[in-house]
Amino acid sequence: MRKRVFLLFLILMFVSVIGFSQSITVTSPHSGGCWEKGKTYTITWTKSGSMNANVKIRLYQGGTKILAITDSTPNNGSYSWTVPATVADGSYYIRVKTIDNAVYDDSDTFQIKVSCSLGGGTITITSPHSGDCWKQGSTHTITWTKSGTMNANVKIRLMQSGAKILAITDSTPNNGSYSWTVPATVTDGYYQIRVKTIDNAVYDDSDTFQIKASCSSGGSGGPHIDPWIIEKIRLAKPIWGWGPWGPIGPDGPGPLCPQCLRLDISRIKEIATPPVTILKRGEKTVPVQIFLFQGEEPLTEVGEITPEGKLNLNGRFSRHNRNMLTINVGKELNLNKGELKLVFKNAETGKIINSVPVSIRNRKMVR
Repeated sequence: MRKRVFLLFLILMFVSVIGFSQSITVTSPHSGGCWEKGKTYTITWTKSGSMNANVKIRLYQGGTKILAITDSTPNNGSYSWTVPATVADGSYYIRVKTIDNAVYDDSDTFQIKVSCSLGGGTITITSPHSGDCWKQGSTHTITWTKSGTMNANVKIRLMQSGAKILAITDSTPNNGSYSWTVPATVTDGYYQIRVKTIDNAVYDDSDTFQIKASCSSGGSGGPHIDPWIIEKIRLAKPIWGWGPWGPIGPDGPGPLCPQCLRLDISRIKEIATPPVTILKRGEKTVPVQIFLFQGEEPLTEVGEITPEGKLNLNGRFSRHNRNMLTINVGKELNLNKGELKLVFKNAETGKIINSVPVSIRNRKMVR
């Protein structure tokens, strides 16, 4: 009798695992791709497991839905789409989601432009630097380098948290240098400079720097230390967690590791590729520790990014997918307690410098 109960338990567990193995993976558009307005492209995806027979497809930008591409189309892995001329130039991603909202995936980030023929052109701002302080009323030189073919003129903007604060110039020669006197009307704060070709085809944002009424150090509070920041790192979509009831086996969560969680770390790998500067203040760099948090509590340290841009991760990789990292959270997850997120910390000071949400596809608890 015990054997029968045990066998029934194993069968039910196997069925539940199969039921929770649904997935959609968007395969096109690709990272770094460029789709021209008015042209027709094929959105493609693969699927596994049992799921709804139809999907809806959306165009997203920075977590915001921009366009409903289709409200329902067969879940057959392919959809032909003509890019509307009304979509603004910029970076986007595409979400393919079953119409019952049970399963979805986001594509890599790609570009939509009027023309992709100038592809390969790049602008890199070399001043201001991270940690710089530009005093209101003082004059500084904004500098940049360029490569490839692009427009002969650029516009320059002062940005703050992704929003335009000031049009520094609407057109200046794309020669790598522009002299700017910081207006006294700009409030104290942290900013970026954006240099962009006037046809909006190529641009770059500077490191984050300060504008202040006074940039002197010292005083009763001691020397001023600028915040440490992650530079030029953009996570276009959340990092997804698999599990907790992932594939049964020695390299995944399940009966052999009931407190394990599988994380898709492909996005971390993308941001850790040199020559990206991970953390910087002046000329100094430090490692970034990566933690998995639930709410405000750290569950475990996932790994670190070195100053050289090397990614060191704790845990085990799936034998079948090197992007899947299995980590032991060390205790139960209470999914009602708070959202899961990856937190990036300054390894020297312990200060949080960025965080990224982690979503669990399967809402069961780790136990």
